Amino acid sequence: MDPLKYIFQKPMPIGKLTKWQILLSEFNIVYVTQKAIKGQALADHLAENPVEQDYEPLKTYFSDEEVLFVGENVSERYDGWRIFFDGASNSKGVGIGAVLISEKGQYYPISAKIRFDCTNNMAEYEACILGLKMSIDMNVKELLVIGDSDLLVHQVLGEWATKNVKILPYLHYIKELSRKFTSIEFKHVPRAQNEFVDALAIISSMIQHPDKNYIDPIEVKLHDRHAYCFHVVEEMDGRPWYYDIKRLIDAHEYPENATIKLKRTLRRMSNHFFLNGEILYRRTLDLGLLRCVDAKEAMRLLEEIHGGTCGPHMNGFTLAKKILRAGYFWMTMERDSIRYVQKCHQCQVHGDFIRVAPNELNVMGSPWLFSAWGMDVEASTYKAVTKKVVADFVRNNIICRFGIPESIITDNAANLNSDLMKEIYERFKITHRNSTTYWPQMNGAVEAANKNIKKILRKIVDEAVIPAEVEIPSLRIIQEVSLDDVEWIRNRIEQLMLIDEKRMDAVCHGQLYQNRMAKAFNKKVKPRQFTPGQLVLKKIFPHQGEARGNLHQTGKVLTWFIEYYPEEQ
Repeated sequence: MDPLKYIFQKPMPIGKLTKWQILLSEFNIVYVTQKAIKGQALADHLAENPVEQDYEPLKTYFSDEEVLFVGENVSERYDGWRIFFDGASNSKGVGIGAVLISEKGQYYPISAKIRFDCTNNMAEYEACILGLKMSIDMNVKELLVIGDSDLLVHQVLGEWATKNVKILPYLHYIKELSRKFTSIEFKHVPRAQNEFVDALAIISSMIQHPDKNYIDPIEVKLHDRHAYCFHVVEEMDGRPWYYDIKRLIDAHEYPENATIKLKRTLRRMSNHFFLNGEILYRRTLDLGLLRCVDAKEAMRLLEEIHGGTCGPHMNGFTLAKKILRAGYFWMTMERDSIRYVQKCHQCQVHGDFIRVAPNELNVMGSPWLFSAWGMDVEASTYKAVTKKVVADFVRNNIICRFGIPESIITDNAANLNSDLMKEIYERFKITHRNSTTYWPQMNGAVEAANKNIKKILRKIVDEAVIPAEVEIPSLRIIQEVSLDDVEWIRNRIEQLMLIDEKRMDAVCHGQLYQNRMAKAFNKKVKPRQFTPGQLVLKKIFPHQGEARGNLHQTGKVLTWFIEYYPEEQ
């Protein structure tokens, strides 16, 4: 609160405020609230006071660490070997990291997690020693050691004294390792030039390393495009999907550790391929040749054919068929085409809306079954729905089957409100109501059920064909689908060309199912191992032949003890 405003504007001041108001009243002071300074006032001020030509604005930006650093940027190109090191200590643990860079710019990173009590300075020394040992193992003679620990660099150079007892053994060990180099130099850099090693140390400190399990090396991949653009699965080992087939055709060699089933499958698949030089082709059913492409080429084809210069943004199935007609093939082209279209940004923006219900389905339940009936006779097929048909329908299909209902709700159709229906209502003492805006649910549910029944009947009556008509199209089928023989044959060939992908999916699905079955069965297995001469129990069932030995008959199963001897191979 402004004190002057409070003194001058208070209507009835008390105590010292009254005294101050009397003393200031003789000066005729009027309090006016300051208004906001508009931009025009600042513009007028700058116009009245122009800036001189030799004026230089004050630079208010200062670097954090580079202010105290004067020297070259060693993180850029360097002619000799150099190593960066750093240590990180936090609540999760202590980690160290080092990166050895060769003369050609090749990086050799290494990191470790420290599992004993260690301070920040001790972690820096551990990281430096780790990098020096790696350099010695690689037979490096001239080395530039770079770190962001000002304390370590000055203590190793002898510029600062070392008073900490824990640091002295590290310092002596570093000097001992330095004697193994022809030339070694230590330099301090700010943390901004040591970010790569700092990241390695932080990762090592955050990982909770198990005692028995093994952690695989972390691979960092380079992505030149957005994540949603990767629609074709790239080869993990850098080889195309047809590498084994091409190797079998060219050199008659199978993959290492290939089973009998895998060899048989490769031989069967290789019958459909043709090798011309270094290019592999897929034979079609009409004796055509399709060039086999790898993941990178397949991705380029998808982008060009779907949304390129002449790309009409077709659906996934059409895109796969168009690629076939262009003369290219890969094993998962139909699946990749569908995924590409589903993630295409232009198709999502300009495509049709997907009419999906925003809310969950609320199922209607009657508190007392068959107490009320909502009726619409479209569910039963009649030539003419007369009032007599409706009366017979109610009598035979409702009253005789389910009993007398308490009430029946219908719409305002004339055949549902006839005199015959009124006689049935009066005879069986049934309450009749017409559906209104206050009770529309039941009649709407009946209408929805009628639509489903109509769809089922249409599918059964109109679209029923025998399997022979699919292979040998009759006149009825050709007229229905509006296809001539040439177009039907072409579509059939395209379907057969894409059947390999579905066959491989079925094989993978069968193998996964067998693995799940074997895993579930193996949980109950108790492995038994016998040694020669050990007594084992054997059971002889009635359908088996007689056996020699001391028999004990228990019901229909004969058991006895015999000595176990493995069969000679």
